[in-house]
Amino acid sequence: MRDGDINFIGSSAENNGITNRISNRANMHPGNLLTVAYNGSVGETFYQEKEFVASDDVNVLYPKFAMNKYIGLFLCPILREAGKKYVFIDKWKKEDMENDYIYLPIASDGNPDWGYMESYMQTLEKKVQKSINDLQTGGDEKTKKEDISGWKEFVVSRLFEIKSPATRSIKSYDEGDIPYVSSGSVNNGIISYLKPKNGEDLEKGRCITVSPLDGSSFYQEEDFLGRGGAGSAISLLYNENLTKLNSLFICTIIKLSAQKYSYNDALTSDNLKNLVLRLPASTNSEGSYIIDVDKKYSEDGFVPDWNGMEKYMKGISIIARDKIAELL
Repeated sequence: MRDGDINFIGSSAENNGITNRISNRANMHPGNLLTVAYNGSVGETFYQEKEFVASDDVNVLYPKFAMNKYIGLFLCPILREAGKKYVFIDKWKKEDMENDYIYLPIASDGNPDWGYMESYMQTLEKKVQKSINDLQTGGDEKTKKEDISGWKEFVVSRLFEIKSPATRSIKSYDEGDIPYVSSGSVNNGIISYLKPKNGEDLEKGRCITVSPLDGSSFYQEEDFLGRGGAGSAISLLYNENLTKLNSLFICTIIKLSAQKYSYNDALTSDNLKNLVLRLPASTNSEGSYIIDVDKKYSEDGFVPDWNGMEKYMKGISIIARDKIAELL
């Protein structure tokens, strides 16, 4: 397939199901439809706002009602839940979908209450946006933005030991209880739980996994199976100073720093090695910066403020807890 600007939807749990962008307009579907993976990432459902082309592993749902974005987004998690009874071995074929049932809100006339679904999602969208805004300002519009004037630049290859997962195909595994981390942007990058093969070594936890597709980064606390090999294999970042909280801080910075790479460029291993992250740097009690005399982390010898990032994320988690409590 030649590169282009048309979304190609595959059987994926990532990136709204988009696995490529192509130029071939054959078998084009209009926007405002739902796509459901029936093979591989079974049940993964996404609302497609723009026109697209889909693979043979995807069922495209054309509504028999007046659907819009909000109704589509309401239906997505319901269809995902319905697809959980199928696994990638069984597949969720078109014939099975046609005979399955889903539960929906009902209006007084006995028909699905589309108006309620739309207003529910619109209200939820506003609440989520308000929570995000509150998190960014600490709930106070007068709160000043974080002062980053003292942050320093660190190159990923100097900050981390970079490793790659073993080459493995999900189709050769049985279901199990070990997370399989791929290049996803949701669910901590986990797309399945698998049973390791006899004698197989797991990827060690306490690391950050990075997707080459969009820089989505997650902290993996426990050992796991990672997607390796060619294509969209993830990268693993290790540093003895990593904790869950300071990793969450760094994951956000990686994602933001990777925005300069397009879908076609991708965050290749070489691009990742040379990616520059602007992070808080440590200072001593007198306010001057702590210098790494061996220049382990940066050419100018500054040291990342691991504890400062930890404390910042701890404060954010408290704000988030309070804001979520307000929503419930």
